[in-house]
Amino acid sequence: MPAGTRVASIENTWSNLKSAARFLRKSPGFSLTVILTLALGIGANSAVFSAIDTILLRPLPFADANELVVLHQHNRTRKNPRGLLAPRRLEEWNKQNSTLQAISGWYTENVSESSGALPERLLRADVAPRFLQVLGVRPALGRDFTQAE
Repeated sequence: MPAGTRVASIENTWSNLKSAARFLRKSPGFSLTVILTLALGIGANSAVFSAIDTILLRPLPFADANELVVLHQHNRTRKNPRGLLAPRRLEEWNKQNSTLQAISGWYTENVSESSGALPERLLRADVAPRFLQVLGVRPALGRDFTQAE
């Protein structure tokens, strides 16, 4: 950028800032409304983007996460057609599977743990065989589950 253009650009910016300050002094109520509206819009936009980034844009923290799929059993006779799968059904699907590397599943439920001084609400997960293998996760301590477990 040539030096003359740079100086003109700085002068234009300074002129715009002075006229904005004059406008703010003349109508402070309107200015405050505009500033608050902009602040709320920018804040809401940031919150929505953060949620979308966390849920959709970041990859899952597993090896080959782009290869994970979700399977559902559809039952039209129920209110909620996506019901729970029995572990036997998962095993049948895994034996008949020729496309996926492995099939596993999980089920979560809220439980109360009352062995301490105060009861505590916990989220318990029951997992099917090959669960850690499917996610590509190795146990930090100990070993993986055996087929009998």
